[in-house]
Amino acid sequence: MPNGLLSPDSDNYSQPPPISLLQGSQLRDRPHSPRQPNLVHCAKIENSTTGTYVKKSRQQDVIPSNNYPSLFRRLGAWLYDSLIIIAVLMLAGGVGVALTAGLSSLGIINTSGYLDISDYMSRHPSASILYSSYLVTVAISFFTYFWCQAGQTLGMRAWKLRLQNSDGSPIRPTQALIRLATSAFGLGNLLAPFSTRKQSFQDIMAECEMIVLDKAI
Repeated sequence: MPNGLLSPDSDNYSQPPPISLLQGSQLRDRPHSPRQPNLVHCAKIENSTTGTYVKKSRQQDVIPSNNYPSLFRRLGAWLYDSLIIIAVLMLAGGVGVALTAGLSSLGIINTSGYLDISDYMSRHPSASILYSSYLVTVAISFFTYFWCQAGQTLGMRAWKLRLQNSDGSPIRPTQALIRLATSAFGLGNLLAPFSTRKQSFQDIMAECEMIVLDKAI
């Protein structure tokens, strides 16, 4: 028998521990070093199982506040948004003109009798209505999207304003449409200094409020 090896029949022979027990003892004796990513992942799984994690994630946008904007701040954001929406409508108008020119070149629409595509879109009975409705839809979609998603248009973000419900939740699309319909192109803001919560006329009609954030989000 080779040197250093014992026969199972020898008196000094001892059965080696099973591999599973050896690994288990090594794991118990090994110092534990917490791993932050795993802990965070476990916390997320546990919280999502109990429902608390989902509830916290939904409450991230809830910002109740009593810090209401002044009329000057409102008008500043309105001026910013006016310049932005003009640029958006110019871009949308260019897309509409390009599509109309493409349809004209394919012979789908007849623009004969008009000076150019712009003249056709402004003077043709059906085309002018469709073009105007298209631009109005773009403008409504712009404000509705930003008000309902983040509570801020780009102009409101620059002035650290946020539109929300009284409990801090984002407004609904129906509220956004009511606010647009009653804004009177921004003249409703003139009522804000006379309101206890500095609400404009459109805010009162849509049952929402505008607050000033501590910092831009």
